[in-house]
Amino acid sequence: MLDVFARDLPKERLPIDYIQTLNNNDRVDALQACLIVYVLTVTTIAPRQFQLESALATLNGRDSLITAGTGSGKTMCIIIPILLHPGTMSMTVSPLKCLQTTQVRESMKYGIATLSINEDTLNDSFLWERVHIDEAHNIHTAGLPHHGEEAFRPAYSKLGELHVLLCKGTTFQALSATLPPHILSTVWHELMISPDHVSLALSTNRLNITYATTPVVGSLHNFHNFDCLIPENYAPPMMIPKTLIFHDNKQEAAAAAAYNDLRLPKALQNQGIVKHYHSDMSTEYLQQMYNDFASTTGTCRIIHATAGASTGLDIQGVMIVIQYGIPKSMSEAAQRGGCAVRDGHLCGLYLIMVETWALEVELTDEHDDNCDPDKPYAAILKKNSSKKDRTGCAALCYAQSTICLREFLQSILMIKHLQLLEETEEWGKDCGQQILKVIAQFDEENVVTGSHSHLAKKTHTSVTA
Repeated sequence: MLDVFARDLPKERLPIDYIQTLNNNDRVDALQACLIVYVLTVTTIAPRQFQLESALATLNGRDSLITAGTGSGKTMCIIIPILLHPGTMSMTVSPLKCLQTTQVRESMKYGIATLSINEDTLNDSFLWERVHIDEAHNIHTAGLPHHGEEAFRPAYSKLGELHVLLCKGTTFQALSATLPPHILSTVWHELMISPDHVSLALSTNRLNITYATTPVVGSLHNFHNFDCLIPENYAPPMMIPKTLIFHDNKQEAAAAAAYNDLRLPKALQNQGIVKHYHSDMSTEYLQQMYNDFASTTGTCRIIHATAGASTGLDIQGVMIVIQYGIPKSMSEAAQRGGCAVRDGHLCGLYLIMVETWALEVELTDEHDDNCDPDKPYAAILKKNSSKKDRTGCAALCYAQSTICLREFLQSILMIKHLQLLEETEEWGKDCGQQILKVIAQFDEENVVTGSHSHLAKKTHTSVTA
């Protein structure tokens, strides 16, 4: 029956060449996984090769390291082993409660009973057969002290102790969109990943995203920098493209949202078209806001958010992502940019609006460190260090780059150190033409007329190719 299924499924939906290389047991597991997922998703999804490879590694008792871009389907790597072995239990470690909620919702779609545990967990090591570390880059970025700063979440660096606490043979899987060599090395070491582990990687080259930078006018307190998002003549049935804006702090996010809301016609103010999002808000509000922004018929079109949204919001149809102010690191920048246009058939924009000082600081050979590209400009930090001193050298190089930003991002993430399972077109693709596709797409979809032309003026001269 499985062979008949494999023949009947459209070839482009099934990694049949890979499946044919497997031994009998793995081939049966892979075909069963394809059949189960295909049926449970009403023929809309068939597992990709990297998802099957990672699942088979887990089922065969091997640790694995998975590098795949935001929105590429890493959650399926966790789900497949459970679908094939019902009655077993897996543990997934996530950095944010909102991300836990998303994963619970996704697992429940496949009929997997899932519990989100935030404070207390079952103290029985025999329950756990698999451990998945989602957003595993946090082991390095949040779990360890760096350059004079204390660790933000030191518990992340202790996850490797689960190897000692859990039963022998418990498999570990680390997943992230951003595992450049220096972070990958930390994850491998801290989790005590076995030498015979499986390492899988997909290209994070998202050809449907245009990367651009532009200097802010004045300071970050000058919210006129957002005037390109809502035109003065805005009125229904115009539609503002779904836009996600990242800020350095909660106060700025709230103030910017209030400013943009006041730019709407009076009858549309305080109607939820513009909202802000941060961890101090109630769970009920955050869930309601998420549902509204994610819905194709929702009211919310612009969200001003803090860092948590880069891993906590898995939403289709976000056309524009803006990083307001230079990011601390390129790993952080890549994570946030991955929130744009997760629908592969759409084109979108990732714009970083940088302070003028970021374009003026002097960068020398001392700031070029391949072993740690996110090394801060000041090298050693103090409690009162300025944002300039804290900003990673790679992020400053990105802001000042005169080469294609897509190509620069590849060089920083050093994607080519990995054997890629799926490669897209070359990284140096001309982004200058891509921005025109974005604008044309906005026109076709009856989105705001006027605002996108302002956005083009703001970004087009800053797109390097």
